[in-house]
Amino acid sequence: MSEPVAANPFASIYGTIFGPLFFSTLMSTGLYGVACMQTAHSGRFYYYVHYPNDSLRMKSFVAAMWSFNTIHVALTIAGVYKYIMATLVNPAAVLVEIPELAIQILSAATISMPTQGFFVYRIYIFSGKNIVAPILWSIQMIYQFVAAILWVAKSLHTVDGTVQAVGFTELTDSFFTNLTISSLALAAGVDILIAIAMTFLLFQSRSATGFASTVHILQRLIMFAVNTGIWTATFALLASIMLHVFPSNLIYVLFGIPLGSIYCNTLLANLNARSYIRGDPVVDNIGAELAMGSPGASSDPKTMIQSGDIKFASSPFMNIRKTTEAITFTDMDRSQTTQNTV
Repeated sequence: MSEPVAANPFASIYGTIFGPLFFSTLMSTGLYGVACMQTAHSGRFYYYVHYPNDSLRMKSFVAAMWSFNTIHVALTIAGVYKYIMATLVNPAAVLVEIPELAIQILSAATISMPTQGFFVYRIYIFSGKNIVAPILWSIQMIYQFVAAILWVAKSLHTVDGTVQAVGFTELTDSFFTNLTISSLALAAGVDILIAIAMTFLLFQSRSATGFASTVHILQRLIMFAVNTGIWTATFALLASIMLHVFPSNLIYVLFGIPLGSIYCNTLLANLNARSYIRGDPVVDNIGAELAMGSPGASSDPKTMIQSGDIKFASSPFMNIRKTTEAITFTDMDRSQTTQNTV
């Protein structure tokens, strides 16, 4: 007669650990697919296909963010896979974190901080090079980076030359919990402030012009400014709240792990939406940049259409000229692009 199978003493916690990890990995992977489409696929909102004239610095920045996102998603998938496989072999392994899941926290920071910096730089230009926003962002960036390093360093150790992570029971102590909550809350606060600052500056520009076409462009810019911070701030706040309310399980990672991919998609969506914001009927090869343009971009007036030019508006960040044949845009880096109208 066969011996009865012993009950798994850890089965009761599987749902609050594997469930959030599984669904957060699915969400992060799906968002990574969207980021890949936004980066190089052909279509209306895809960066390298429709903006080949952007500066090398901007293209390199986008490539770096996509690469960091790739690393982040790869670490997440590898960590979750190893975690599940280890638990199938030894149920007690559910109490030990996988190193890849610890390192992905640092990889997420390499996406969120530069993306926030991109939008802070945009605020810096729009506000007439006011240094308040860059200084505040620099302070929180240092905290975020140091916090991520401390979190990873304290959660990893070596045993016989093999890198291992601490147990999940240790991750619930006040050091890890307070560090994670403060980092997520600070990131959410920065995203909200970025959205508010951008909206305020754009409303100022909107009230300064009476031309319908310029107002329409600014209305679209305001919509994207709000969307810039709303999704990242929402996920960061939900993750910090879930960790505060349920510190003994991993429900918070349902909102925390996808944050890296959300930041990457937010950046790409803002870059790819430039033609939509201008109201172009189709996307052409447009070299205008709303931020981080090449300092060596040409500003030769000979490249502009002279016949019938009417200056519509002047704002701190955009100069729009319209003719019966073409529209010329001059962006913050003083690079100019022309697109034929119907």
